[in-house]
Amino acid sequence: MPHGAPDFANVGPIETIHRLFDMGELAARLKSLVRYHRGGTFVQEDDFSAGYGNWAGGGSGTGNARTLRSDIHRSGGASVLLTCGSTLSLTSWLMRSFGYPVAGDIGVEVSFAGDSDDVKLELKVRWYGGRRLYRFGIRYDFNAETLDYLKYDNTWVAWQTDVKLDNEVGVFHTVKLVLDLDTFSYVRVILNEVSYALAVTQSGVSWIGDPEVLNVEILARGDSGVNKKLYVDDFILTENEP
Repeated sequence: MPHGAPDFANVGPIETIHRLFDMGELAARLKSLVRYHRGGTFVQEDDFSAGYGNWAGGGSGTGNARTLRSDIHRSGGASVLLTCGSTLSLTSWLMRSFGYPVAGDIGVEVSFAGDSDDVKLELKVRWYGGRRLYRFGIRYDFNAETLDYLKYDNTWVAWQTDVKLDNEVGVFHTVKLVLDLDTFSYVRVILNEVSYALAVTQSGVSWIGDPEVLNVEILARGDSGVNKKLYVDDFILTENEP
């Protein structure tokens, strides 16, 4: 965006003014600048204030559900409560597809909160490029206090341990997954104030379907016999990540 005064003005640009312009523009799009990492170029944001109609929703097991909650949210006016099924695969999820992003590094970010339950968050990204499918993902387990990443074959790899997060109702945490789609590689994961480097290249698997589509899934996974809960809010997709 332009900074300072126009070239026909009789005063020079003032540094303080253009910084305020930047702050106002970004705050209007993405709430407060100081709330979380703002690397990359903004592509899409959803704070679920208008519901989650732009997302497909589903789950597996008895009692799985997705509920808009206006009483508990990180910003805007609502969050989505994912209630896990108590049987079968014990899940509840939201899913959305996006068009071809700018080649290079992208960021996929979401905020989440527990419900005093030991539940798992899985943030998954699928990149359909031509006739190959590339899978990425990060999983946080409130009970085990672990952070895992997804292999190309759709299995989880133990990665970080002793990652403690409060699971009190309404206490939101934010995770951002940064990927390089040019090389089909993980770049880093940012969880709250901690950044973890992750230099892993994913192999693609054969795929016949819609080419050049980016698919994002936000999934909660619980335990057998109970309906675990997870709140999600403030989804943000960026490109041109530094």
